[in-house]
Amino acid sequence: MTSFRSIPISTIDKRQIIDSITGIGKDSSLDAKSIHLVNAYTCVLFAEMAGNNPLLSQHSINLIDGFWLERYLNLKYRKSGLSQIRGPGLFRSFIEQPDAASLKHLFIGSTLANQVLLRKAISEVNPALKKMEFHCPPFEDMTDEYVNKIVADVKSSAPDIVWVGMGTPKQDYIGSQISSRLGITSFCVGAAFDFMAGSVKEAPRFFQKFGIEWLYRLIKEPKRLWKRYLWGNLVFIFLCLKDWTLR
Repeated sequence: MTSFRSIPISTIDKRQIIDSITGIGKDSSLDAKSIHLVNAYTCVLFAEMAGNNPLLSQHSINLIDGFWLERYLNLKYRKSGLSQIRGPGLFRSFIEQPDAASLKHLFIGSTLANQVLLRKAISEVNPALKKMEFHCPPFEDMTDEYVNKIVADVKSSAPDIVWVGMGTPKQDYIGSQISSRLGITSFCVGAAFDFMAGSVKEAPRFFQKFGIEWLYRLIKEPKRLWKRYLWGNLVFIFLCLKDWTLR
């Protein structure tokens, strides 16, 4: 079993995910699952958490989204089968598939203005994809009432697939609840909505290639992201050292 501390990591690749959900493949292992894209910050938040951990649910599948998490796990397990699956790339690749048009998609998160841009971008990428619905929950603390309202809205919408772009950890809890309670596959894709909508610029390929996308985002939004990347990266290094010595 591949894992980082308490978090189990799946080795399924992007092509298998897309084929499974769109019905091309015969594998139904992703049905009614919440798909979590795990990076360094996700590990900081959830790797040491025992109770109420959405990544440990039987309905959850965890994929490697982080560059340095991929490097560490390939070193730890000495295998080349582990590969990074970036949330924005998975989102766009899925939307581009012709078979994606046969599904009803529900998008939860971002802002009303960005959702308008997202709808336009999706229609340009895949004109056949018409069955779309967008929900923009208010920015509030994640109380039981808040979660129940979102789950109820999803149920009334009756989508085939739910995309949650609300940021970690909120999206991980929301996605887990949607899949476990409603039996609907959900994807927790972070800033993928804003990237595809064009309201936020994605890091250039150079930053992605060398694992310093976090630096680009920190430069762009220092006030919002300094704690996540400066403090979070240090804690992630500590967790890697801890995990290595206890492996």
